[in-house]
Amino acid sequence: MYRMILNETSYFGAGCRETIAVEAARRGFKKAFFVTDRDLIRFKVADKVIEVFEKNSIPYELFSDVKANPTITNVQNGVAAFKASGADFIVALGGGSSIDTAKGIGIVVNNPDFEYVACLHVPEYKGQEVTRFLQTVLGFQSLEQFKKNTEVYACLNYGERSYRVMIQKIQGKDKFVQNTYSVKKKNFEITISRTDVKWELLNRKGSNMEEFFDVIDW
Repeated sequence: MYRMILNETSYFGAGCRETIAVEAARRGFKKAFFVTDRDLIRFKVADKVIEVFEKNSIPYELFSDVKANPTITNVQNGVAAFKASGADFIVALGGGSSIDTAKGIGIVVNNPDFEYVACLHVPEYKGQEVTRFLQTVLGFQSLEQFKKNTEVYACLNYGERSYRVMIQKIQGKDKFVQNTYSVKKKNFEITISRTDVKWELLNRKGSNMEEFFDVIDW
């Protein structure tokens, strides 16, 4: 097992599952909101995490209203369930859909002004008053109209201003340090076969190492 400290603490490798209890205790968390999908429950994969909760006497609420390419409704249902559960932290198990749903729930719960979070995805947004920005730049008549627009979530996830596109743009830029690597999807093992340093790009600094962390969110 390996431990990394970035903006927060990350664990990867054998034995990581048990650290859920360690981190929950260290941070003073009392109840987990466990987000996963029905197939992982059906095939007993979720039981591995539930065992950690129960062995360490951590109360939990199970949420499985997760679909491929999660919708606004999935996140809204999750937010309502989280608030009703009395939980104070979220644990996500699964692929991108479960993790994206959990992240969406966490963002809305911790940032009730969804419209502000949405504006952060727009390059033209520079901290202006949100309602005025939505009206003058994005063309919505009102804040209420914006919140009711079902295409907003799809735009933030799959449109030209989405996180995925942003990552692709970052990856497409030349870096001072460029690692050539391969990934074994089965266990997320990353092997670096070559590292090139482009001294002419010294003023840009940076490397493509951030791509490694996208593997976790694959």
